[in-house]
Amino acid sequence: MKNNSEYQRFANEARKNQLKLIKKDYTLIREIFKDASKDLEIKAVKAKSGSLTKRFALDYKKAIEESLREVRKQLHGNNKKSIEEAAKYANEVQLSFFSKLNNDYNLGMDQTFKTIFSRVPKEAIAEVLNGNLYKDNKGLSERIWGDINGIDKDMNYIITRAIAEKKSAYELSKDIEKYINPEAKKDWEWNKVYPNTRKKVDYNAQRLARTSINHAFLSANIRSSSKNPYVEAMHWELSTSHYERQIKPFGEDECDDYANQDSYNLGTGNFPVEKVPLPHPQCLCVVYAVIPKSLEEIGSELRAWVDGESNEKLDIWYKNYGLEFAGIENKKDIKTKNANESNQENSGIIIDKIFEAGEKVPAKYKPNAVIDVKDNDDSINKRVFYGEDAYFVKHIHTTNHGNSKEHPFGLKGEHVHYYYWKNGRVVKKEVDEISEIDRKINSDILPKKGDDE
Repeated sequence: MKNNSEYQRFANEARKNQLKLIKKDYTLIREIFKDASKDLEIKAVKAKSGSLTKRFALDYKKAIEESLREVRKQLHGNNKKSIEEAAKYANEVQLSFFSKLNNDYNLGMDQTFKTIFSRVPKEAIAEVLNGNLYKDNKGLSERIWGDINGIDKDMNYIITRAIAEKKSAYELSKDIEKYINPEAKKDWEWNKVYPNTRKKVDYNAQRLARTSINHAFLSANIRSSSKNPYVEAMHWELSTSHYERQIKPFGEDECDDYANQDSYNLGTGNFPVEKVPLPHPQCLCVVYAVIPKSLEEIGSELRAWVDGESNEKLDIWYKNYGLEFAGIENKKDIKTKNANESNQENSGIIIDKIFEAGEKVPAKYKPNAVIDVKDNDDSINKRVFYGEDAYFVKHIHTTNHGNSKEHPFGLKGEHVHYYYWKNGRVVKKEVDEISEIDRKINSDILPKKGDDE
């Protein structure tokens, strides 16, 4: 199944960013452990050459615990930031693709596309941070905690063994320094003296970081691809290093099965969007969406649909995500709103409350709520949409307020206001034409061609 060349270009760019992120994380994690090694080196300088004392061992354990707390804090902060970046890179593939379509074919849907994909990174990040992707449901914090606890046990073991071996305080300090510094070489004597400790102190941290980045990228990739009506499959491609990293030393693994299967009759290596398997830890294989249609075919189809032509695929897409286009989180949230309020269904939207003419609309109301405001003749003058943080983000006005110079829009001056908030204050306000999607969604209150003046 041949892929859309423009889409593939965006996917390849996201993949490059993903690999750069993994490489950057590798260096940062090593620096975190090297810094911890330097902190503990201070003890080595202060330690005397005499035998270990209980007092020194106790003080040193406290220093180790303090150092590991800082390591854990830094690892979590760094991993969380990298997960967020990975999800953003994956989501940008769809955003870039639709942005090009919007610009090339003058669709007037730029804000629509941004809205529909806006929640993808946050949802993907939550899956990894909370452990929802995994059978054991362990999140990032719990996994880092487990790794650091393992390192702490190793260090306690080293202290115990050093006492038994009658090492000096200085020798113990240097051994601890050697253990926690990922660049320090451990000779054969190390395994003889400390046989139960890990050779690479940063191995698990590196493994966790790489896996978390990959899984966040995949989750955002799948979530955003599922919202693209032109995606027909997700393709699994082996990484360029798969032979050297896996096949040559160990033989084939599940990745080879995924890349060669055609269980769904979608082509070799292709899966339905909802059937993509979770990559194993440290997997570097590539997963990307397959869009057979050309940019010209998709752009022309979208343009015709925006202009009113019926299209079954896009009509279903609109039915599934039309409310998200309007800035509402999802249908389930709307349908479970308080039934005691004046709910009224219009164009798929359930109105939370209807304000009378002259009533002041609150800046903050309820998350993802919708309010209608009446005019003096009982017609709807304005429809207000609230965002996830409960502040209004969009006002659909059905008239020009009697000011055609400032609102030279639509058939009868109908227009939209967008509001941007920060710390409870409006920091930006925009007025614009009502998009075709918003016209579809709010068709029950907006003027139509042929309406009486």
